[in-house]
Amino acid sequence: MEGVEKAIWKMSRWKIIIEDLAQLDLHDVYQWYEEEKTGLGEEFLDSFEVLISRIERNPLHASSYDATSRSAILTRFPYEVIYLVNDLESEINIIAISYQHRKPDWFKKRR
Repeated sequence: MEGVEKAIWKMSRWKIIIEDLAQLDLHDVYQWYEEEKTGLGEEFLDSFEVLISRIERNPLHASSYDATSRSAILTRFPYEVIYLVNDLESEINIIAISYQHRKPDWFKKRR
């Protein structure tokens, strides 16, 4: 069992940072889903957490959004997480939680 714990520790070298505006996105989407149906906001957050875990395991696996950012899509919900990978600092910066049918690049001013 000790070997398994060590391997898991080595895999999670990334620090996840949810930028302030992305945190507001997350809150707004949660609130909207909770107003639609009680508990649906929690399901959205669960889906978000699963995606963040996948990103943390392999940040470069998600699609390139543009030259500097990447995009990973939530399952079941029409949202994507836009993030930057900083290899030098071992950081993943979440910059937006975007509705997939929204005008592309709306969040670019956040950088």
